[in-house]
Amino acid sequence: MADKFTWTLQTLPIELLYRILDHLEVLTILCSMQNVCTRIDVILNTYHRYQAFTTLDLSRTYMSNQRVQHIANALQHNTTLITLDLRNTYIGDKETLTTRTLGHFRNAVEVVRHLANAKRGIITVTTLNLNDYGLRDVETQVIADALQQNTILTLLNLQYNRIGDEGAQHLATALQYNTTLTELNLVCNNIRDSGAQYLANVLHNNKTLITLNLGQNRIGDAGAESLAGALRQNATLTTLKLEDNSISADAVLQLLHVLEQNTTLTTLTIDHFRNAAEAARHLANAKRGIITVTALDLNSYGLRDAEVQVLADALQKNTTLTGLSLQRNGIRYVGARYLANVLQHNTTLTTLALNNNRIDSAGAEYLACALQKNKTLITLNLEYNSIDDVGAAHSVNALRQNTTLETLYLGHNSISAEGVLYLLNVLEQNTTLTTLNLINNMYYGLAARNSTNAICPTTLTTLNLDQYRLRIVGIQVLAGVLRYNTTLTTLNLERNNIDDVQVYSLAFAIGNARTLIKLNLGNNMIGATGAFHIANALENNNTITTLDLKNNRIGRSGAKYLAAALRRNTTLLTLNLQNNQIGGAIGFAYALQKNTTLIRLNLEDNQISAEVAQRIANAIRQITTLTIFNFERNAIDDMQLQYIVNTLRNNITLTTLNLESNKIDDIAARYLSDPLGENTTITILNLKNNAIHDQEVRYVANALQQNTTLTTLNLGSSRIGNKSAKYLANALRQNTTLTMLNLERNRITNVGAKRLANALRNNNTLTALYIGWNCIDDEGAKYLSSALQENTTLITLNLEGNEIHNKEGEYFIKEMTMNLSRVKL
Repeated sequence: MADKFTWTLQTLPIELLYRILDHLEVLTILCSMQNVCTRIDVILNTYHRYQAFTTLDLSRTYMSNQRVQHIANALQHNTTLITLDLRNTYIGDKETLTTRTLGHFRNAVEVVRHLANAKRGIITVTTLNLNDYGLRDVETQVIADALQQNTILTLLNLQYNRIGDEGAQHLATALQYNTTLTELNLVCNNIRDSGAQYLANVLHNNKTLITLNLGQNRIGDAGAESLAGALRQNATLTTLKLEDNSISADAVLQLLHVLEQNTTLTTLTIDHFRNAAEAARHLANAKRGIITVTALDLNSYGLRDAEVQVLADALQKNTTLTGLSLQRNGIRYVGARYLANVLQHNTTLTTLALNNNRIDSAGAEYLACALQKNKTLITLNLEYNSIDDVGAAHSVNALRQNTTLETLYLGHNSISAEGVLYLLNVLEQNTTLTTLNLINNMYYGLAARNSTNAICPTTLTTLNLDQYRLRIVGIQVLAGVLRYNTTLTTLNLERNNIDDVQVYSLAFAIGNARTLIKLNLGNNMIGATGAFHIANALENNNTITTLDLKNNRIGRSGAKYLAAALRRNTTLLTLNLQNNQIGGAIGFAYALQKNTTLIRLNLEDNQISAEVAQRIANAIRQITTLTIFNFERNAIDDMQLQYIVNTLRNNITLTTLNLESNKIDDIAARYLSDPLGENTTITILNLKNNAIHDQEVRYVANALQQNTTLTTLNLGSSRIGNKSAKYLANALRQNTTLTMLNLERNRITNVGAKRLANALRNNNTLTALYIGWNCIDDEGAKYLSSALQENTTLITLNLEGNEIHNKEGEYFIKEMTMNLSRVKL
């Protein structure tokens, strides 16, 4: 009898080896198959899944020290991985845990030691993300030791940690030897002047670092002065960010003065300073245009016309700046004139933000004259500047000749409907403007001017006339634009007091619009007759996918007309009829059964009758496309709800159901529980502000134990207490899909908090828990804090409006703040 042959990795046919690899996770291949034998290594070098393995995401996971060691060892031999993400990861042995944290764990030094390995630089990735990791100076030292020998890492992200001056010193030492790191992110740490000085010293000689982000630290004048000194010699750094520190105006001046000598820095962020006049003078420097940055943000800087003049002088010869933001200053028409002079000669600026100033129409005239000559500006923001029709007319003159401007913001000014006529008519000549925003201007009277002549096609794709208070002539002109326009895709006419007569003027144009996709007519005065005109337009239009008619006066009759259109329309995907008193519109419900395209339907606050609710439920059962259904604030009772929830049993498309603020009580909740347990598509269920008590929640909780798709459940503003917390806690122990649970504004006390806390110890899917405005005090906070030592997934905990206030409670608040990436109290 022949000897039994034993297969090994050396003898298995290559086809079988590939099949084995196909059934393994890539991380398993990394840790278990790599470097096993030469034959396997050769196969891995050609195996497509492994060669495509460039990113290892271990964020928000638990790993033992032993597992981290395995991964670290494997990384020594891997040649494909370029990005390692360890954000919000817990690493350590459970038996040694004293504090469970998510994103702020205490055992950070273990993972760093495994990854850094003092004997050699084993970090083989090019991008290492350790943000929000709870790292202190001691862990930073281990990272720095690895960096000294590392020759691969190019980006190191250490933002939102606890690194202080000592940690900055360790990193600075590493940068003296490292020759590959190009970006270092230290945002939101505890670095002060000494730490900034250490980093500045290394910048004198470092030849590789391109981006250094020190925003949101505690750097003062001494640190800023050290960095300024470094910039005089450094020839590689292109981006330096220092926003939200404690730097005074005098230190800012030194940084700005350095730009006279430094020729490589392109982005410098130094906001929140006060001495605008001196800063502008140093920035300008009459001898030369010393601004070498490409983007300059001077928002809320207190700049007046005098400072703008000095700044403008610097920009006359500047050849690098592409973006200038001067929002929320005190710039008037004189300052606008200085900037206009710049625009006539500048050849690089593409974006200029002047919103929230005092430019008015006189300033708009200067800018308009400049735009007639300027060949580079693409975006201009003039919102909130008291510009009236005269200013609009000047803008029109500019748009007739300008061939580069694509986006113009003129919202929140004083332009009347007369002014919009000027702007709309000029579009027949302008072929570059794609976005014109005129939101919330003022109506001061409209001359009897009819400009409905044929308007040639333009390039405008988005037109925002929200709160513009258009009247009949303005609507007529707009209708003329739509009739012949071949580019407009989005039109917002919300809050314009549009009535049935004005809709009549628009409807024909809408029906024949060849490109319009999104139309917003919400918050107007459209009644049944207006709905009739819109319905006729929908029957002819084959491009509109989104129609917003919320907060009008459509009523039953108007809904009937829209229903007829829905039977024939084959393109509408989203329909918003919120607050239109459609009540008993049975015809609308029947029409839904015939529609084959609608995806999102909003019937919030319509006083739907029982009969219509039944018909709508039948329609939902038959519609094969609807995914989002909003039935909020319709005062539906038990019988109406039964009609709706029965549709959930067989529905295979609906993912979001909103039943907030109805009359759902114990019987209705029982109706809801059975289909919810069987449904396999609903992911978001909103039952907020209903008359649900503890017993009703029991039914919902039982359904949760069986449901495998629901991710969001909102039970806020109900009448549930500790019993409900018990039922939900039991459900959370078994449910494997729910990620967000809202129990705000209920009657849960410390007893309920304890039950929820116990559930959190075992649950590994919930990421957000909202239990604000209940009756939880310091004792309840203690239970929750204790549970978070074991929970590995919760990211957001909202405890606002509870009674957590004494010293003991504050201690647990502090602990929870460290444990979570977002906590609100």
